[in-house]
Amino acid sequence: DEQASAFFRGRGKIDVRKDPDIWTARVLHEVFLGIKLTEAEGEEFVGMKFRVTILAGTPEQAADVPFVPELLSMKETLADKARWLERYKAALPGHLPESAALSPEDFTAFASAVMDALLFAGGASLPQVLSQALAIPWSQW
Repeated sequence: DEQASAFFRGRGKIDVRKDPDIWTARVLHEVFLGIKLTEAEGEEFVGMKFRVTILAGTPEQAADVPFVPELLSMKETLADKARWLERYKAALPGHLPESAALSPEDFTAFASAVMDALLFAGGASLPQVLSQALAIPWSQW
């Protein structure tokens, strides 16, 4: 409740396509990893999430077409994803000490699963529900 109030307080308007995504990213990063994202970091994560979602739905054969990797910013997106994953790996042992007992392979898989949840599971559905909840009361019928 306090986080929502702090995020939305003072805004002249709410962008229902973007603001719930940023707020959800910030809350979920804190809950899952103990990472307190700034609003700019939340916006950066949301941008990466959008690009990763496009890449996830791109047919594998498309990556072999000369202009497609550049068009989809594949190198930049994969580099951003790797950077976020390293940040998660650094945060996990402090937030979930049990994760330190995992083998290096299992630890990486666990950090990747956390990323998947932030990108695709709650990280995708919660902002959508919030956007609809915020938009419906002010929509014209």
